[in-house]
Amino acid sequence: MNKENICKFNSNNNDNDDISILNFVLEKNCPSIPILSIKSIFRINIVTDGVGMYNSLSTNIEIKKGDVFITFPSTNFCVTGNSDFEYCYISFVGLKVHSLLERAHIDKKNFIKKDFAFLVPIFKNTLEKVNNLNIDLIAESLILYTLGVFCEDTKTL
Repeated sequence: MNKENICKFNSNNNDNDDISILNFVLEKNCPSIPILSIKSIFRINIVTDGVGMYNSLSTNIEIKKGDVFITFPSTNFCVTGNSDFEYCYISFVGLKVHSLLERAHIDKKNFIKKDFAFLVPIFKNTLEKVNNLNIDLIAESLILYTLGVFCEDTKTL
């Protein structure tokens, strides 16, 4: 079993202020002990296998395959898991991000969406197709698709 992480960086020099993709990552080697850190970016994360924990200063939440969670800039957090735990994430910034998250009913108190396992193969297959020429297009499309699914999911509220 291959336990190496995959990290693809966006090297395109685009001037897109709406959403700028930084990287697309598959984390297979997660720490088992929480070490909190602060990022200055947004991340859309999906658990692709196993069970882990989202840890912050104020909460520890179990996450499992199919759970999607958004991390916000200036939030102290970490993700931990055992040997079978892995997750994908896309990191991004942009002026349009706040309005997109608001539209999908995502904020710092409502940032984990449970039971979206149908998205796991989409994220993993998409990561395989990403290269230097298309990472910004494909990763942004995946973010928008996922948030669109959340908008559909919240229409019944």
